[in-house]
Amino acid sequence: MADQGSDRRPYRPGTRAPPRRSALSITGEVGAGKTVAVRAALSGLDHPRHTVIYLPNPAVGVAGIHHAIVTSLGGVPRPHKSTLIPQAADALATEHAERGRIPVLIIDEAHLLDHEQLEAVRMLTNHDMDATSPLACLLIG
Repeated sequence: MADQGSDRRPYRPGTRAPPRRSALSITGEVGAGKTVAVRAALSGLDHPRHTVIYLPNPAVGVAGIHHAIVTSLGGVPRPHKSTLIPQAADALATEHAERGRIPVLIIDEAHLLDHEQLEAVRMLTNHDMDATSPLACLLIG
């Protein structure tokens, strides 16, 4: 798996910081240590510059993903999907633009994500007419 930024070397957790505002996936057999590797990589992360949003189980659905983002960034999630989706997108953009922190969305067991959930995560990476992404995304599974 290659970083989508200017550095095209494969990313190996623990060897260097994850690429800024890109999407990565870590795959492997059950028990291979994917989550442990991510935990080790996070221990070396510059925490004042990053906000980790960890979703251990994607069975919460699309609304649950947005709910977790808003809650992790200190907001109170709105009850309706039509208002929750832009609230999550705004919270991500605010975290980056106003607080100078890069949100890192980590979804464990990502192999369980359905098409609608993958599309929702993809849409969260769209920002400023696709010029930038307000978050880095790591899918584990």
